[in-house]
Amino acid sequence: MAAKRSSAKGPSRARTRTASTGDDLGQLRATIAEIRARIESEARKRGIKFPSFEQTARAPKRFVAEINALSKKGRQLRSSLKRALGNPDPWRLRDQARSMLGAMKTELEQRTSEIKDKGEQLNELIRHSARQALHILQSKSRSSKRRSSSRAGS
Repeated sequence: MAAKRSSAKGPSRARTRTASTGDDLGQLRATIAEIRARIESEARKRGIKFPSFEQTARAPKRFVAEINALSKKGRQLRSSLKRALGNPDPWRLRDQARSMLGAMKTELEQRTSEIKDKGEQLNELIRHSARQALHILQSKSRSSKRRSSSRAGS
């Protein structure tokens, strides 16, 4: 078995690429945090109310919690169905199970549509917040250009 040869040329291209990508990612995160802070402070100055980034980040967690609660309720209904049925007539058992499954299915469809609607509302809030942020940044940019051109003209 041949031993691996070490390269005297230095680190491989893949390692240097990932290192620079990590630096770029860090810079991008810092830029995002800076822009987010500027947008929030500008919005507070102007009295604009829109959900914070933390609120929009928490919304999917609430959806997951609702889904988990629904699955827990489904398990409870299944176990209560098993207890209630015991060892009865198989035809009656089948009919009861079908009716309970139908009720559970309609409830699941309703809850699913509610969650889908909430997701769409959340997406609309995010789009609205982004438009407001863009408007704030553009108006701030225009006002700073006007101030600099008026100073240059004086």
